[in-house]
Amino acid sequence: MSSEVNDLEHTLFAFIESSDEAYALFNDQDLLVYCNAAFARLFNAESDFLAGFSFRRLAERCYNTRQGIHIESDDLEGWLRYAEELRRTRQFRSYEVEISGGRWFLFSEQIDKQGRMLVRARDLTAQKQLEGRINHANQKLRHMAMTDELTHVANYRGFFEAAEAEANRCWRTGAPMTLMLLDMDHFKKVNDSHGYPVGDEILRRIAEMTRDALREYDVFGRIAGEEFAIFLSQANDEVGIQIAARLIESIAAMVFTGSADGDPEVRVTASIGLCIGECDTPFEQLFKQAEVALQQAKDQGRNRVEVFHMKKD
Repeated sequence: MSSEVNDLEHTLFAFIESSDEAYALFNDQDLLVYCNAAFARLFNAESDFLAGFSFRRLAERCYNTRQGIHIESDDLEGWLRYAEELRRTRQFRSYEVEISGGRWFLFSEQIDKQGRMLVRARDLTAQKQLEGRINHANQKLRHMAMTDELTHVANYRGFFEAAEAEANRCWRTGAPMTLMLLDMDHFKKVNDSHGYPVGDEILRRIAEMTRDALREYDVFGRIAGEEFAIFLSQANDEVGIQIAARLIESIAAMVFTGSADGDPEVRVTASIGLCIGECDTPFEQLFKQAEVALQQAKDQGRNRVEVFHMKKD
């Protein structure tokens, strides 16, 4: 019976020695007493060389040689304290680790009653690369779902998601906010007289001009056929009105080419409804008040800015 056990132990040991998966054994003092060749390769070393290394010494070697476990920290001692606080806190735990060369491994640690720790590491690089490609594809799809195909600015969904997030930030910090709705005046006549290709080009150029006129962190989108929306954070009524007035003037000054020879140059105007929100103004209420202001701008003759001031009770 003991011969069979010895044979079995020898067979298991031979499998571990030749395995592509990494194995290591630490004693109750956290000193490495055994590792197979696959484990040693993770640290760009030989098994015999690593024998007797403590976990701390292994980590220090990785940090100094940039081989083995990737330690992304300027404070090695702080990183070690954090790692040692987690180490040996549970009988079993697993975690993902980046290894030099851009490889990823799933490490598992199991502790027996004598305090010895068996470490196993399995290569996850192919899986992580696949996950990266999937995440990139999902991000691309999400961007497409949030972007207006014609103007390449945010669409209705993209604008509202980004604007509500920015409004929440303003609420938390108490910053003022401004919402504008910009609608092209009599744009159906432009399409009917000059054709949809001309109308599309006008929308593209106006979207480009508006985007360039705004701050990097402002939110801008096309929310309907010829209607755009702009959310300005940290913008009081003076700033909001100045930006809106500049947009109205810039649009009126733009000249567009007609669809064919003999087709006259095309000029357009726009109306803007603007609402100034306070830190307790719900975003939906801001939007409704901006709609009211936009309608007032149209009723007052178009090509103008009208403001609805939201006040606290």
